[in-house]
Amino acid sequence: MDILLAENLKRLRAERGGSQDALATHLGVTSQAVSKWECGENFPDITLLPSIAAYYDASVDDLLGVGEIRKREKITAYMEQSIELNRLGKIKDALALWEAVYKEFPNEPAVMSNLAHALFAVSLNTGEPPELKARIVALCETPLDKGGYDEERMISYVDNATQTLVFALDDHEKAKKYAYRQGTYWTTREELLVNICTGDERLAQAQSNIRELADLLSGNICVVAYAQTDEKRKIAIYEFAIQLWDGIFSDNDHGFYFCRTSRLCEHIANAYARLGEFEKAFPYLERAAADSIAYETSGSFKRTSPLADTTHQGTDITMKNYTETDVELRIKNMETYEPYAPMRADPRFTSILDRLKKHSAA
Repeated sequence: MDILLAENLKRLRAERGGSQDALATHLGVTSQAVSKWECGENFPDITLLPSIAAYYDASVDDLLGVGEIRKREKITAYMEQSIELNRLGKIKDALALWEAVYKEFPNEPAVMSNLAHALFAVSLNTGEPPELKARIVALCETPLDKGGYDEERMISYVDNATQTLVFALDDHEKAKKYAYRQGTYWTTREELLVNICTGDERLAQAQSNIRELADLLSGNICVVAYAQTDEKRKIAIYEFAIQLWDGIFSDNDHGFYFCRTSRLCEHIANAYARLGEFEKAFPYLERAAADSIAYETSGSFKRTSPLADTTHQGTDITMKNYTETDVELRIKNMETYEPYAPMRADPRFTSILDRLKKHSAA
């Protein structure tokens, strides 16, 4: 368990006033010793702790940060529960968890940030009333003011709160102001790390960046595709995004990212169906189903593709913030999308749908 003595000494001196020299004189030690305590380079003798605590009118537990440590440990445990609930798509359960945690720790930036995110996830999936957004915005304000950083997970609560706030705000101009506060692609943590790391660590960081940038690029490609009125142009753009993913995972070891290619293939099949070119739609429906099932069954493995062979996919990569599985989304599209009506009697269509349903029921 970490001791928070150094940061608490600095905090208490700032709150109570005084100087390092004054504390050193009171304790009969050198000011250099106090300076090292506050920098975390050294610890005071245990016999001095009651005197230091008394000097700042605090308890020894407060000085050592015992209460803060226990609080952090509890919040970390709640985060683990939340991750598992979201991985299973139980977003309402995750929201209930953070509502309870917020009652326990109403002033913690980490809790506010996670509660705001949970509220936003539920609002996206269940169409909760608009006033919910006002609460999300209010919850995001404190993390933005106080900051906060999870060293273990390397998560900035400011970043989390800003992302949730930008997505939740109906005032686009205000949302843009928050967005502009963030760094550019060139000043992200990931891009800075690849420039300062060396050897195997640099290679691993570069491959991680390729995956993350591909995800960002694929999302932006989809935005361009959505804007097209010409179906053939739309299809060509989606096909480029698929080629991007297939180029990165040349050994067919997409893993989690099969959910990206599955959705892209569905978009293309939908477009061909709108054009009435049903024969061209079938291969994409087939791959959409296969990739969706591959996504949900990929599990944990080591990748071998040259652009990704330092990466190992864990079982927790399939976290999601929606209530339907990827396969269920494919089933829903095939059963309800109107342009597929002429295809539904075709044995190939029913075979694909049956395979998806069989997996969903398993």
